[in-house]
Amino acid sequence: MTVLELVNLSNVRYEIDRVLGGDTSALPAFFARHGLDGLELTLYEDWEPAQFPADWIQGVHLRFWPSWMDFWRGDREALVREYGFTLT
Repeated sequence: MTVLELVNLSNVRYEIDRVLGGDTSALPAFFARHGLDGLELTLYEDWEPAQFPADWIQGVHLRFWPSWMDFWRGDREALVREYGFTLT
């Protein structure tokens, strides 16, 4: 089993400003400075790949049952509709 050390961060402007000084391109340096493997992203706004590239995201924090139910059921079509990218 691989264990990842992640930081949870939301895509809310206030949190991006507070943690990263408003610049998400600072995340790779943040990961390196704290010995982290990536990001668990909490989505409150639409996902912006330019702001949070997929290769930085190791997990998505699911806020409420409609999100996790599609994962639980293995409903890949619903997940693609909801998150806009395919899962491997």
